[in-house]
Amino acid sequence: MRRWQPTSSGRPLPPSGRRRRSRGTSLVEFALLIPIFMMIVVGIIDLGRAVWVKSSLAYLAGEAARYASMHSARSSDPAGAGEIKKFVEDRAFGITPAHLTVTTKWDPANAPGSVVRVDLQYEFHFLTPLIPADQLVLTANARRVITN
Repeated sequence: MRRWQPTSSGRPLPPSGRRRRSRGTSLVEFALLIPIFMMIVVGIIDLGRAVWVKSSLAYLAGEAARYASMHSARSSDPAGAGEIKKFVEDRAFGITPAHLTVTTKWDPANAPGSVVRVDLQYEFHFLTPLIPADQLVLTANARRVITN
């Protein structure tokens, strides 16, 4: 049995064999844990992006419904479904227009007193490949009574 040898400071030194066996374990542990840690971080970023897009869609739906309610067929500057779609796409910062669907419906007609409904649908794609779904469909809608 080998005993520890005291140093000049009075602290014993571990046997040299023990030091050699533990060399590199921190690097191996780090290499095993960093991919898991990075997936968690990217997953949190994905969740934040999804919440931000959902919030943006709700805001855009409300603004588009307001725009449609102010630009009926009888107004001086009427807006149809195409104009409302362009209105949304122009204001959709950070949202890919190719993945965005805008649907506008008037009940019963595009005239004052009627109700306009704007539905938005967005195909959200995740950054993390381990999430089971490749995409998530986010929706928002808003209704307003046409005033003009």
